[in-house]
Amino acid sequence: MNGKYRFTITMVIFLLILNTSFVLAASEKEKVRVGYWPSYGISITKDGQLYGYTYDYMNEIAKINNWKLEYIPCGWGQGIEMLKEGQIDIFGALQKDEEREKYYDYTNLNFGYEYGALYVNSKNNTISYNNLKEIDGKVVGTVSDNHFKSVFDEYCKKNKISVKYKYIEGAEELQRELEKGTIDMILTGSIRDIPNTKVVLRFSSEPVYYATTKGNKKILDGLNYALNEIKREDIYYDGNLFNKHYKDTVIATEVFTLEEKEYIKKHPIIKVVSGPDTSPLSFYDKNTNSYKGISIDILKSISNNSGLKFEYIKVDNFSEGLKMVENGEVDICANMFMSRSTELEHNIVFTDGYLETTMLGLAKNDIRMNEKTKVAMIKWTGIESFVKEYYPNQEVSFYPNASKCIEAVKKEECDVFIGSNYILNNIINTEEFDELMFMPIKNQVVDIGIGVSGKANPALLSILNKSINRVTEEEVAIAITGSTKYLEHKVTLLDFIQHNIMAFVLIISFLIFIVFGIFIVNYKIQMNKLKKIAYVDEVTGIRSLLKFKIDANKLFEKYGTDNFVIYYINIDKFKYINDMFGFEFGDNILKYIAKKIGENVFKDEIYARLSDDRFIVMTKKSNIENLRKRANDFFEIVNNDKKNTFKIDIILKCGAYLIDKEDVNIDVMIDRAKIACQTIETNYKSKVAFYDDKIRISILHEKEIENNMDNALLNKEFVVYLQPKINLITEEVVGAEALVRWIHPIKGTIPPNDFIPLFEKNGFIEKLDLYVWDNIFSTMSKWIKNGIKPQPISINVSRIHLNNRNIVTSLKSLINKHNIPAHLIELELTESLFLSNISMILDILNDLHDIGFIVSMDDFGSGYSSLSLLKKLPIDVLKIDREFLNETITSVRGEKVIKNIITLGKDLDMLIVAEGIETEGQLNLLKNAGCDIGQGFYFARPMDIESFEKLVFKRIDF
Repeated sequence: MNGKYRFTITMVIFLLILNTSFVLAASEKEKVRVGYWPSYGISITKDGQLYGYTYDYMNEIAKINNWKLEYIPCGWGQGIEMLKEGQIDIFGALQKDEEREKYYDYTNLNFGYEYGALYVNSKNNTISYNNLKEIDGKVVGTVSDNHFKSVFDEYCKKNKISVKYKYIEGAEELQRELEKGTIDMILTGSIRDIPNTKVVLRFSSEPVYYATTKGNKKILDGLNYALNEIKREDIYYDGNLFNKHYKDTVIATEVFTLEEKEYIKKHPIIKVVSGPDTSPLSFYDKNTNSYKGISIDILKSISNNSGLKFEYIKVDNFSEGLKMVENGEVDICANMFMSRSTELEHNIVFTDGYLETTMLGLAKNDIRMNEKTKVAMIKWTGIESFVKEYYPNQEVSFYPNASKCIEAVKKEECDVFIGSNYILNNIINTEEFDELMFMPIKNQVVDIGIGVSGKANPALLSILNKSINRVTEEEVAIAITGSTKYLEHKVTLLDFIQHNIMAFVLIISFLIFIVFGIFIVNYKIQMNKLKKIAYVDEVTGIRSLLKFKIDANKLFEKYGTDNFVIYYINIDKFKYINDMFGFEFGDNILKYIAKKIGENVFKDEIYARLSDDRFIVMTKKSNIENLRKRANDFFEIVNNDKKNTFKIDIILKCGAYLIDKEDVNIDVMIDRAKIACQTIETNYKSKVAFYDDKIRISILHEKEIENNMDNALLNKEFVVYLQPKINLITEEVVGAEALVRWIHPIKGTIPPNDFIPLFEKNGFIEKLDLYVWDNIFSTMSKWIKNGIKPQPISINVSRIHLNNRNIVTSLKSLINKHNIPAHLIELELTESLFLSNISMILDILNDLHDIGFIVSMDDFGSGYSSLSLLKKLPIDVLKIDREFLNETITSVRGEKVIKNIITLGKDLDMLIVAEGIETEGQLNLLKNAGCDIGQGFYFARPMDIESFEKLVFKRIDF
């Protein structure tokens, strides 16, 4: 071997060794020290394993940064000091404040929220939830440098209570002192894991951050990068992780209020009706003369959680039991399929659901649901509301039990028996159903809950909800397995021969390999049927969501995620199409859209029907302008062809999400396209919108508001303001409109437009409205008691209230509670509320009008059906929309229109109010037109109640 050859070999070996060392060095993880206070975000199992919210979050951060974490347990004060001295790299969860920011660097983004809370021993029944009088004067244990202490001090000062503090450093020491009784409560954040305790007060919601030693830029940059990646990939990560670790704990530690305790004490026995023949959910066992079933077992758990005892009233049929609930003869119905229409129709309020079920059909032949399909149902469970919603034109026949439903299908009196999967799966073991076959029904999960009489005390609903939320998954599982086991059917040899007679003959007649071959063929046929149900949409014949996900992941493996874009397509106002033209027409629209999508996709592009009128399409990525053009071209294709077929406008809303290289969760991708779609307002024109940072920031902002809203209500951060109403002739204050402002302790005043639309969307507006109403009625009661003539006040009523007949009971209870005459309360309803469900709204308004409430139509002139509504509805006050006023003031024609509106209202004996008056010109126009009352910045801005009271009885000079 010559020297040159030896040199070459030596260099190759050297380079291999060098390269290996670089690879090893690159793969070596950086060691990062994380300090934690045991039981605060990170807890320890008996065998020494760590777990918790902060632990999972930190591990996700470490995965992104390729860090190796060393967890170091320490006391709270000790951990903060160790971080300051650089003995650990990271400590958290911490709240930001000016003093701490002198010594530590915080992450830019928070990694969740926690509320400040007071915990008591779980055996302590002397302190009720949110009862400040019982908290006043108590001894509170806390650690030093507890951020929530200063927040709680402010809360105490505001609510005129005081407590004594005892400083204890260790988590276990705090627990021991509480058990010994040397302290009454523990003050801490909600991500603490404190066994054998319950919450008696929540007073503040705060974001939590990771902190590092001042100037440790490398660690801080890693934290910031990872947090940004986590939130970009999944905006719901924080909430899902919180629910994983704390949802059950938070719910389980909720304490009954003083009013709820009083109710339990005074009403220990609750009368219940239940399904007499809806096994395994509930059924009457004649052998024991008692009710049994899944629902009954769950109610036993609810009884244990609440202290309420349930007395079951035997009924023979649904109508009898439902009527008793409606009339208040019994308090609750144990098991009903939850739907808004059932609530409205029968004056029932549903609890939170305690069980979920899907719908199944049992038919004699392989049929597809259409308008001619005759449906058999059990007359008890409330499932008919499901059929009314999804198949409103079906002919439905009701039978007392499942056996009668099956008999009707066999006799061909009905085509299909629709019921809960629990009930139909039970039939497999208990009914002769050989000639029948299961069929898929719309992919819809329905909640089963307790129906509470609308005449029952509202405290009962709250007690039941808290108790339901304490029922563990294990208890539900035991109830399900216990009830289904009770009903198991033993199969005899004779049963087997009768059910499998052909197979039995074949076994005797043919060779084993032939039988085996038939079995294989049959198995493949059955598997193909199952695949068809799972992979193919029943209406359009295109991919199901499941098949879409499978195919999408294959494409991702082949090309990578960042080569695709997802479109989320929604047919606007599709429900109205079904209502006007029927479901068969609607199904043809769906097939048409599916066909057109299929004609306009290329190789390696896929599409599916997501649900109802929604489709998803995954195409190859291009720049946004090309993608926008492709969507607009598709809209044009749909609307050009439809002229020869459906003769109606098909308006499509389309959201698009450009998939990133780092994206891995296809559900998140679809969700982002959906969110983009939801930003499109209806304007009678197809449109596409793209998911971007603006939308992401908006969602994070909404999430932050939702995280704070409950505590804000609890802490009375929502403040009632009044905007005066002025008699345009006498120039006197003659009333006011109640408005709400959110005064945040850190952010200051949050504009109503930032939270009201969100609350209307998520349902929180119902709680907020009740809070505002109670405050207003309390203020008016104070005026009356002080001998002051009360001013009439108008309150806003949202759509969610008018979807529930319980609003009549709620408002009546409030005026009785505060002893306020109903005629002093004006209920303001926006015109848009009357565009749907008009018959039910009319019934509610007539009931409220009969009690004495004044009814006002707000924003008149902004809708499309005003004139027809005016003659139907019990309207006392017509309030002209401010935008309408702004437009009409600038033209002669506009003046004539507004004068005619006022004349029309007066001819119908209505009081006319104009809002949004800002100029003298507007005021003069309205005066000349005969308008009665005005409000707006020209007269006065909304003001707090104290300022408004200074204006009452004073003449105002403008």
